[in-house]
Amino acid sequence: MDEYGDEVYLDFESFPKTESYEIKRTFAYLIDQIIVMLGVLFVALLLSVDLADYTTWLIMLLIAGIFNWIIKSLMEGMRGESIGKGIMGLKVIDAYGKVTVGEALVRNFLEIVPIVLPILDFVIGMAVAQDSRQKLFDSISKTLVIEDIPVMVEEKPRYVPRSVVREPSPKEKVKLDYRRIRVGQCARCEAPYRVLAPGDDSFSGLWNHRCTWCNHLITEDN
Repeated sequence: MDEYGDEVYLDFESFPKTESYEIKRTFAYLIDQIIVMLGVLFVALLLSVDLADYTTWLIMLLIAGIFNWIIKSLMEGMRGESIGKGIMGLKVIDAYGKVTVGEALVRNFLEIVPIVLPILDFVIGMAVAQDSRQKLFDSISKTLVIEDIPVMVEEKPRYVPRSVVREPSPKEKVKLDYRRIRVGQCARCEAPYRVLAPGDDSFSGLWNHRCTWCNHLITEDN
């Protein structure tokens, strides 16, 4: 229940499913069961149990199922995944996120009888559950096994403004207006100059509209 008293439901569409989902679930179960079965077999060998009798194997299989139920439920409640699910990239969730140990004990209850009851649990769940990924006891415990698929966030390219290269504008040549400018000082070296009337050959301090001393161009703005 949330703070307003309304029940929260699983949003199945928020979790994508690949074509290999059922294969991952199958291998995850087999990995968990085989690991526990090897542990039980190892203990049986240490205890010198007679393995020639088929009833011994049935008992060992049931013991392995019980241990698988307990171990898997504890791991899913604490980490959200068992060993097999972690290897296959699967996680168990509920509507609020990671499942609790209690929910995991319920959803894995039929693991007590290996192979037979888990297959029955999965087949019935596909027929009656809200989502085809739910087992019957997933539907009862309101849990779901999802694929831990990383979400790829497409990074938008950063806008880099293009620098506009402009051609330098040609400098305009400005001729002196003899009617307005008669005397002045060079803006660079402050040497005095005079604008002479046409035909006057005396020294003016200018040559070709430039300062005779520093070659600075003298325009009407100077």
